[in-house]
Order: sequence, then C-alpha cells, then structure tokens
Amino acid sequence: MYCNDTIYVNYGDNKDVAIEYKLFISVESVTLHFTEYRFILQDKPQNQLHSISDLQSIMFIYVYFLSEGSDIILRPDQNSTNVPLKIFVTKKQTIACFMFIFMTRIIYLKAKRMNLNMSYRFISVEATIEIFNDSSMSNKSKIHETSLSGWRMRCSATKHQSFNEPMVVYDSSWKSFYVRLTIKEVFTVHSQQATLHIYKNTVSYIGKNDFEDINLIWVPLQFSNFSLFEEDVYLPSTDNIMKRNFVLPLVSMSCYVYKCSFFGYDAYLLDFNYKMVNMERYFYALFQYQDAVIYINENILKYRVSACYNKTLGN
Repeated sequence: MYCNDTIYVNYGDNKDVAIEYKLFISVESVTLHFTEYRFILQDKPQNQLHSISDLQSIMFIYVYFLSEGSDIILRPDQNSTNVPLKIFVTKKQTIACFMFIFMTRIIYLKAKRMNLNMSYRFISVEATIEIFNDSSMSNKSKIHETSLSGWRMRCSATKHQSFNEPMVVYDSSWKSFYVRLTIKEVFTVHSQQATLHIYKNTVSYIGKNDFEDINLIWVPLQFSNFSLFEEDVYLPSTDNIMKRNFVLPLVSMSCYVYKCSFFGYDAYLLDFNYKMVNMERYFYALFQYQDAVIYINENILKYRVSACYNKTLGN
C-alpha cells in the first residue's frame, strides 16, 4: 500500500520552543497502535522533506516541514473524511485471511470459513487469544491472554513458508490447554470465534466454530527452538529474519530498560525477556539533523547492544 501525500508540520511563530511530536499508527483510531514515531522540532528547518523511521522499524513516513505560517500544523489532509472500510464477503469465499501486527512481528492468519453467509464486513479487526488450563474456559482457569490489531485482506501466498505458516510458541509447561481465538470487528459487535484443544502439540477443534483449519503452527518454547529469537547481529541471514518476523510468542515477558550514551546521544535499550531469553528488542536514540534543528528517535544497529550493556552495568 502506498500513500501519495505526506504529513505537513509547521513550526509557526514559536521561537525558542522545542515542540515534540508523537505519531501513533493503527488501522483505525480506536484500535491498538502497532508502531509510533517521535521527533522534536526546535526551529524552522532548511530542508523541508524528511523520511522518518518508526521505533519498531516497520515503515518510514515522509514529513514535510513547512517554513511559513503562524500555527502548528499536523495533518495528512484537512478535508479528508475518515469512513470505515468495508468489503463484501460471498458464499464462494470459503477462506478468510487477516494480517495482524504484534510488536515488530507480522502474523498472516488464514482459516476455513464454517459460516458462509453473504454480507458486508468491516476491514478493521482485533484478535484476542485466550489460553485456559481446563475445558471450563472460565476466567479462573485463564492463564494467558494476548491481543492483536489488524485487518481483513485478500488471501495470498509467498514462497516463504514462515509467512504462510506463522509459528505460535507457548510456555513448554502447558502440556494440555485450551485456546479461544476471537476476531472482532472494530466498529460493530460482530465477532468470529474458534475453540482449540492442544495436547502434546496436536491441535483439535472443539464444538461449533466460525472458522477452522487455521494456518498457525503451535510449538512449545524449548531450548531447541530458542534460536528462533536469537539474532546474529553481525551476519543476519534472510531465513532467520523471516522466521523471527513471523513468530508469535504467547508467553509473559518482562521488560528491562537500559540507558547508555553513543556519540553524545542518550540511547535506550528495551529488552523483552522470557526466562532470560530475549524475545524482542528495541534499541533507539534521539539523533539530531540540520544543525540540531530536528531531533528524531531512530533505531541503533543492534551489534552495539553489548556495548550498551557494558556501559549501563559499568563493565
């Protein structure tokens, strides 16, 4: 998907004032945001067009800094009207496909539709994955829950198996558990649901479901597959990157924050760990451009992670 316009920002008449902008990107304004941008404008910039990266390294946006005007402006298009997008689903469409974002990961979900009614459906959706330790599936038996934001899409396939069959890794202590997968439209009460029982890595569907034959591969997180999350920061291979991008961790992660300094910039390293295994990492600093007129939060190359650890821990 491509946009033919930019975001316009005007510094206005605010002299000697630093203005911080935070942009949160989501499918709709009421859904969970899946990435964000942060930058600071301290004066009227000389170069007007800038490409700015998000903190999760998912996509760039183009920001056009206006040099004239009296107001701070932040707009894609003032005259645009936001109307929720819909698609028409027919009885012939026996397969449903969705794209979900989780942290820096992309999950392509494909499933067989069991209810073949024809109707208009909203594109924007949210998914909830609930894990229970017994068949009662009550709140008391719930042991984990993860929410994702995303959208309906045309079914497609690539040559990468990791994309076509995304992997869901879960706590290896869960020997027998039940999964309730709910996909809910953002603007209506309409939802679809599937109930699964996973026993010794074998998936079976329970009761009446709205969809089955889901393309998710369920795998317990063990030492043998920790490599799915380990990064070779010096020589990352395409296969490893693809595998990491399409793996959904259903585990409770702890966040550790480290602050260090690189080339005079304050840098922040956020580690999301599960049992001392790094599952996700953000490493960014506020870099300056145009003689310190613009500051942009950008990612730092991850081979510098160990240096940040050493500086933080005083080694």
